Amino acid sequence: MTNKLIITDIDGHILKSKSEFQHFDTCYVYQNAYKISTNEILLVGFKKNMSAGFYVNTIYIKSIDTNLNTIFEKIIPLNDTAKHVSDLSSMMTSKNTLLLVGTRDSSTGIASRKIFLYELTLQADSIRYAEYTIPTRDIRY
Repeated sequence: MTNKLIITDIDGHILKSKSEFQHFDTCYVYQNAYKISTNEILLVGFKKNMSAGFYVNTIYIKSIDTNLNTIFEKIIPLNDTAKHVSDLSSMMTSKNTLLLVGTRDSSTGIASRKIFLYELTLQADSIRYAEYTIPTRDIRY
């Protein structure tokens, strides 16, 4: 299985492309790309691993150059077993940092849903991390 990186012009014509091998139980899903210098692009998304019979999503950041060569890759580890990332949004701040905001669930479902916030340098080093547990209610139908 392969993952294909493609750079196009504004009209959608392919300028460069590169296929990368993936293991059968791993999938990379990029959500956003940020041009951080004339020769460097930052890709932000998920790395999905299906090692336990279900997908475990971890945050995945990859820096590539304009020739699609990898500069660095970083997996953002979550600090416990709640690794099912439900939502992920990212943005570049005015301070040239990367802000990641999302929610994540445990393997038992939404019983331990948490909101997380990461602020990272452009090299994907952590500056700040915050996490908030969403209170759950006993809902009966």
